[in-house]
Amino acid sequence: MNTLHNPPPLNLAKNLPNEILSDIFWQLTEMPPYTAERSLSSVLLVCRRWNVVAISTPDLWTTLTITSGSVTRVETVLSRSKGVTVNVIIGEILDWDEGTAMIVELIHAHLHRIRNLSLFKTPSHLVSQILARLCIPAPRLELFAIVNPDFLSNYERLLLPSSFLSEGAPQLKHLLLDHSSIPWSSPLYHNLSTLLITLEHIQAAPSSDLFLSVLESCPQLEQLQLIAAGPILYQDAVLRRSNRRARLPALRYLTLSFTTISQTTYALSHILSPSIYSLRITTTAPDGWDLVDDIMPFLAETCEASGASASDIDCISFAPTTHEEEQMSFVLFLPSGGHLILDVDNISPRNIFTSFTSVLGAGWPLPKQLIVMLPRNETLAVSDWKIALRGWTGLERLTLIRGDEHLVSALGSGEDTSSSEPEGENNSFICPSLTNLTCEAPINSPTGLSEELSSNLVRCLKHRQARGLRLSTLSLRGFIVAEADQKLLEGLVDTLLVLPPRDPAAVNPSRLTAYPPVLRNALRAIDCV
Repeated sequence: MNTLHNPPPLNLAKNLPNEILSDIFWQLTEMPPYTAERSLSSVLLVCRRWNVVAISTPDLWTTLTITSGSVTRVETVLSRSKGVTVNVIIGEILDWDEGTAMIVELIHAHLHRIRNLSLFKTPSHLVSQILARLCIPAPRLELFAIVNPDFLSNYERLLLPSSFLSEGAPQLKHLLLDHSSIPWSSPLYHNLSTLLITLEHIQAAPSSDLFLSVLESCPQLEQLQLIAAGPILYQDAVLRRSNRRARLPALRYLTLSFTTISQTTYALSHILSPSIYSLRITTTAPDGWDLVDDIMPFLAETCEASGASASDIDCISFAPTTHEEEQMSFVLFLPSGGHLILDVDNISPRNIFTSFTSVLGAGWPLPKQLIVMLPRNETLAVSDWKIALRGWTGLERLTLIRGDEHLVSALGSGEDTSSSEPEGENNSFICPSLTNLTCEAPINSPTGLSEELSSNLVRCLKHRQARGLRLSTLSLRGFIVAEADQKLLEGLVDTLLVLPPRDPAAVNPSRLTAYPPVLRNALRAIDCV
């Protein structure tokens, strides 16, 4: 019996206003799998009212994924979205048939209200056929992308038909092309905020002047990535760098990847980006690449492109890249919080690090912070560490990943020198200004502090303290330190920090991790499949 103290249960299907129901349904489409077709499939079956509300709310039907020739399904979604802007994702269609042709005609008819148009792993032989039909204005288009996360295994480079969007897309902000190319003279290269091109067709490569013109027409460009794309430096070229730079005040992320140093330098010489946060360069060093004669001018070009100078460098990191230990990665940290990353193949991490201090004579001041991680098979001897760090007299903070016992020994012993200076002088020790030392385990779970590393630390700290070089802070990250060792170390430094391992990066199963957020968001409906 229903009473005042025992009211009847609320019937949500009948009592919720249509506006609230629509909002709830919209929230469902904002969660995986991100499309009304899949997110609301059960909702449509609850009752007739819910079905009517869902179907008559256009904003719920704004994402359309096409992976087969189901013309009726495409027509249904486009009909339910009425006149609102839509996102269209064309997936792995295998063949051009009557159904595919009809779907393309539907896209053509609704191109005027498409906001994001993406082709995801669409076979190359179909891309041209699909895009050749899209030759009318696209007044609301903000993003166009041809995406293939496996592009490195696909060496075919496609030149898109000249008729594609030939009548313009004035709102286009994001252009992303994997092994597909649009001539740089296209009106699409205008006022962009994101431009990513991978494996450009040789016939689409711009001249230096055309490349500069495009960059200057994109003053709001925030992210630029060129992988084997952009202006080409021919072997017989007289000029090896551009005679002027395009200033990109909004550019925050710049990635360049070329097979040669000269091509990389040439592309970089066109750019000035004073607001850069991340500059990443991947290239291959020629045999016999010399530190002072070759590397330092290249790093100077890198700094110039970012509006920085050698004196601005706050910290340098040396490490093998995470995916290949035969490749060396320099990271130059700037006081602004930005960083310049240089990944170079065909270069010995050991040799480049041990010889780096020779730049003291080349006008490059060494920074006060240094991070070092050498490959497992390239551990340095104590004498090598002394040579490598001899010039770092102003170094204040040193981080060593993989906690090298030989480095610790080198820090605690005087240099071998033939000078007449007394044995006890501070300048017989490397890194006399060092105040903070961090030893970090290379794995993401705690590991025991080895007896050798522990004893070398104690010996090092005692020797430096006896010479008036007592450390302010010793940090041991990711190590399990025995209580007795901890007490002993605490007496030799002002502060001892025993820190847990760094949290491992969250495993991201996305196939689009390397792409910018704007594209990951546009393709979320197909990326979660």
